[in-house]
Amino acid sequence: MKLIIAIDPGASGGIAWHDGQPHVEPMPETSIDVKDLFVRILSTPGAGTVEVHVEKVGGYIGGDDSAKGSAMFGFGFGTGFVHGCLAMAEVPVIETTPQRWQKELGMGTRQHQRLEPGVTYRPEQRRAILAADARLKTEWKTKLKGEAQRRYPGLKVTKKTADALLILSAAMSQKHIGG
Repeated sequence: MKLIIAIDPGASGGIAWHDGQPHVEPMPETSIDVKDLFVRILSTPGAGTVEVHVEKVGGYIGGDDSAKGSAMFGFGFGTGFVHGCLAMAEVPVIETTPQRWQKELGMGTRQHQRLEPGVTYRPEQRRAILAADARLKTEWKTKLKGEAQRRYPGLKVTKKTADALLILSAAMSQKHIGG
C-alpha cells in the first residue's frame, strides 16, 4: 500500500493522508503534537511507499506593511519544523505550489487586490484595498472548503483542513505534482 500525505503548513493549515481511506486533521498547535502526529501517520500498519506533498510557501504571509516579522518568523519556523520532522524520518518531500495543485484540480486561482510597492496611499484608499483583498480571500477559502467537502463528504472539513485535502486530491490524481 502507498501512504500519501499532504500538508498545508502553518498554524492555520492541516495534514491529510490516504492509507486506503482519507483522513485529515488541523495542524497541531505544538511542535511535540506535530511530531506525534507524524509518528502516528508514518506508523500506519502495512504502509509501504510513503509519498509526502507539502505546499510550497514563500515568505509573504499576506496583509499589508503591518504584517509583523514575528508572524512571518513563526510561519517559517512551523514550516521548517514540518520539513525537519520529515527529514528525520527520512521521508522525501515533493513541494507543490498552490497554483499547481489548484490548476490540477481545475479550481482556477484566487484573485488579489494588492497594495502596489512604492505607492503612497491615502488612509481610506489603503483600507478599501485591504478590505477588498480580505473579502476576496474569504470567498476563495469558502470555495476551497466547498470543493473539499464535495470530494470528501465523509470527513469533517474546515477552512484549516480544506487545502490539505485538496493537495491530497491533486497528489492522488497524478504521480508527481512537484513544482
